[in-house]
Amino acid sequence: MLGLDTVGVDEDFFALGGDSILGFRLLSRARAQGVSFGFRDMFERRTVAALAEVCTAHEPDRTPRRITLPVTTEEGERLAAEPGVSDVLPLSPNQQGLLFHHAFDDFDADPYTLQVVLDFAAPVDAARFGAALDRVLLRHEALRAGFRTTEDQRSVQLVHEAPSVPVREVSVADDAGFRALSTRTAPPASTCPARRWYGRQRCAAPTARRRWS
Repeated sequence: MLGLDTVGVDEDFFALGGDSILGFRLLSRARAQGVSFGFRDMFERRTVAALAEVCTAHEPDRTPRRITLPVTTEEGERLAAEPGVSDVLPLSPNQQGLLFHHAFDDFDADPYTLQVVLDFAAPVDAARFGAALDRVLLRHEALRAGFRTTEDQRSVQLVHEAPSVPVREVSVADDAGFRALSTRTAPPASTCPARRWYGRQRCAAPTARRRWS
């Protein structure tokens, strides 16, 4: 976790490069091994020896959690049966906020639509780059979720099966041409926050640099 070959029982976790993010990982791994401690304990007892004094046995809760949808059972089953849908889930608090702002804000463009440009000095293997993006899409359900609001104004999220990211390669002569291309291929302003536009273009500039959007 810290990238070290050995760690002494009296060495400070944070002095060795630990931080709060790694602390969460440490706690998760400890619980997976049947040991638990308080997150605050890790800041107050920064060594293995000191932390061992307050550790307790951890028994994971194996009781299946029941997910309650805000729609009827029949409606949930109907949505789950739609082609390409892998799961139907309630909205998280953050998603409720996204949907609220999308429904009531009068913006010309969707504030949650982002476009990123990457510059590569070396040639890019388009197939491997596309495969990497496909793996990201497969791993993160949030990138495959869309909102559905029923007639009685109850909303759920539909998690879809992971599609392959569509690829379109276009060559342009210079940065001005690339900017014009990016403007023409931008997602529509009416895109729902939970709906994603996947696509990328390559710019072959005179310097042989590769630019992806």
